[in-house]
Amino acid sequence: MKQKHIAIFGPTGYIGTKMSIDLYNMGHKISLFTRTARKLDYLQNENFFLNHKNPNICIVEQFLEEELDNIAEALQGVDVIYYLVHSLYTEKQNFMDRDNQLATLVAKAATQASVKQIIYLGSLGVNKPDFPISEHLLSRQETANHLRANHSCVTEFRAGVIIGEGSSSFEIIRTLGAKLPFIPQLYGKEATCQPIFVDNVIEYLTHALLNSNYFKIGRAHV
Repeated sequence: MKQKHIAIFGPTGYIGTKMSIDLYNMGHKISLFTRTARKLDYLQNENFFLNHKNPNICIVEQFLEEELDNIAEALQGVDVIYYLVHSLYTEKQNFMDRDNQLATLVAKAATQASVKQIIYLGSLGVNKPDFPISEHLLSRQETANHLRANHSCVTEFRAGVIIGEGSSSFEIIRTLGAKLPFIPQLYGKEATCQPIFVDNVIEYLTHALLNSNYFKIGRAHV
């Protein structure tokens, strides 16, 4: 694959960290957008990245609430954005509204900067009157809608519980299994889920990178 300039929004999260490492080791130029640069201090460890020694990583410490033009300027030359931001905890406003605002801002900046593609990892779930999904899952899907409304090429993946050491879902389940003598079954369909291994998620996200097939369908479900 030809090397690209890739921006990752949300590089300090579970998937963002793995994507940063894998894309860097594939030889791509990486720009990591974060509001807390100190969380990326591990990048200074020379033993952390094994395959490349070239300084192909740029850390952009920036609050997404800043002006549209500031973000668009920082995105100049970027080919693809991985959008992995999710604001579940916020005090000043509803997290759903905030997620939608941030997604709209980044998508508009990406359009202004001529970024070719946005790849977004959302969540599974179908919202029905008799079986409504949580605000958390609904917010993830609304984020995708706002990205698509403001950029012409958005590839959306929807994943269920991501299984892998270090993920929140995996650690919760492992802790429950280690501390409880048994785990009660939830009522009806509340106990069902569609888990996926983290390495498979990373493979899907990487494969979608400027893949013409995904350009045609616009959306893919994990």
